Amino acid sequence: MGASAYDLIEQYQLNGDTIVEIGTSRGEGSTDFFISHIKGTDKKFYTIDVRQDVVDFFNAKQIQNFHAICCETIDFIGEIQGQIACVYMDGFDYIPPDDSIKHDWMQQMIADYKAKNPNDPSKWLTNQNSARHHLDRTELLLPLMSSRSIFIFDDTFVPSQLEHVGWFKNAYDPESPEYDSWQGKGATAVPYLIENGWRVFPKSVRAGRDDYCVVGNF
Repeated sequence: MGASAYDLIEQYQLNGDTIVEIGTSRGEGSTDFFISHIKGTDKKFYTIDVRQDVVDFFNAKQIQNFHAICCETIDFIGEIQGQIACVYMDGFDYIPPDDSIKHDWMQQMIADYKAKNPNDPSKWLTNQNSARHHLDRTELLLPLMSSRSIFIFDDTFVPSQLEHVGWFKNAYDPESPEYDSWQGKGATAVPYLIENGWRVFPKSVRAGRDDYCVVGNF
């Protein structure tokens, strides 16, 4: 939904032979981009998603060194091979701070999450659940990261630092704690990485969007 910053991988000198994507693309292009990125190389690419039909669609392409895995939990970790150069985090949806909640498409998305797991509120669409989902996977993948690697978080930002998504920035009270804290999918994962010695890289504006975050260990 946000800045779609997956192609930022090309701006950094990374090591490691593996790319992991959390949340397979549905027309926004990240999965196809990473497939093209590894083509003709020895790199491996894994995309993880909760929908079997999406995974089946990509696996049917039978692309060398590419694996689409259907998994709702963190059990996919046993299938990842190699040292990870980049993780693109764009999985469990979140509810933007603008007027999206008023629209039918967002209400349908919220209903779909609940219908899929009616007895498990931890899997319903809330911003807290989205942040926890991405933190769980960040913690899991961290030991597999190479010595020069990055996490790219879509839909992740500090409101006070936004320069190009003013409608998000204006949704927060400047006097509130939220105004100067991480929000969105990486709301808890980014602080966790910072606490573990990683750093937030300067932004390169994506077609007028800056609601994303790149965190690296170099």
